Amino acid sequence: MAFNPTAEKAKENVEQVKSNLQERFPEFKKRASDITHQVEERARRIPESAFVTAAGLSIIASAVLAVTSRQKPVANFVGLWAPSLLLMGIYTKLLKMEKKGESIL
Repeated sequence: MAFNPTAEKAKENVEQVKSNLQERFPEFKKRASDITHQVEERARRIPESAFVTAAGLSIIASAVLAVTSRQKPVANFVGLWAPSLLLMGIYTKLLKMEKKGESIL
């Protein structure tokens, strides 16, 4: 791999920006951690079946829109919600398992 002075300079600049941000905004990390904690606590309250149901409904709605609508991009957009909803359900399940102390594997 050849030496690239531009890449080295870019890495130095990134590190310098990181250290400047950490010096200027030490409370940012704590605030971000608090927000993450709040999101996780609220996510734990939602049953996983709600996400699976919502994903199924988005697939059905997408199919109905594809058949009845002239705007196919809208049907595709609604259909693309399903993977995200299923991932949120998995995330919720992992949060609940973590709180109970169960192994993920």
